[in-house]
Amino acid sequence: MKNANATRTIWALLIVLLVTGSAALCEPQQIVVFNDNMIHFDETDSGRYNTETVSARDHGRVITRVVDLPKLTNPTRITGHVVLKPIPKDELEVYDRWDRGGNVRLEIPGSPDIELIKFITAYGGRTEYDVDLTPMAALLQGKCLIKGSIDTWVSPAWKVDFSLEYAADSLAVAPDWAKGILYEESLTREKMGDTGIQVDVDVPAGMKRVLMRYYVSGHCTDGTDADEFVQKDNVIRVDENVVHRYRPWRNDCR
Repeated sequence: MKNANATRTIWALLIVLLVTGSAALCEPQQIVVFNDNMIHFDETDSGRYNTETVSARDHGRVITRVVDLPKLTNPTRITGHVVLKPIPKDELEVYDRWDRGGNVRLEIPGSPDIELIKFITAYGGRTEYDVDLTPMAALLQGKCLIKGSIDTWVSPAWKVDFSLEYAADSLAVAPDWAKGILYEESLTREKMGDTGIQVDVDVPAGMKRVLMRYYVSGHCTDGTDADEFVQKDNVIRVDENVVHRYRPWRNDCR
């Protein structure tokens, strides 16, 4: 597989899913992963806001927690709920008033991270929404390490809430198998080269239907092409055949 987006920063996730099976929980449960946990940037003290269960990496911009998630047996819908809150500086200002890229992702030993939720924070305001994570059901079971990340450069900066709700739903279709293929926080023209990013994927035998999820956002990182204001095609190839081409771009700028 190749991505022909040659000069834009990519926060990418490729996941292969089989969606013929079901896995779920009968009784509703809510698992709180992060609750008012701080994300910030400090070159000398990443763990200034660590707690007994949540610790920080990358100078405080990535927080982590290990949680035990329910084992699933019946059709279940998994919903991720995220809240991002800027830290007030005074009555009129917050410490980080800029829009920041970020995500909630799952760490898989020996594999790329799985990006569960991608977001951009509001300009100094609160952001809150739900995301259907049922397609990740094969991975969101048992002991998991979950990360929360915001690309901030100040301290303090943001507080994060994140929870997972498991609810019985006869219409929920969960995968039998899921795998992370690619996760990169930044791709430059130099890293992409002339051939794009190529990844080998081993699909287990017996798969009847395989889907790929692709999350991307654009921003130039090599100092040319007017930064994020240039539209560029994203091209996905399988076995050298182009299967999808599009531009992750909107013109209304809402």
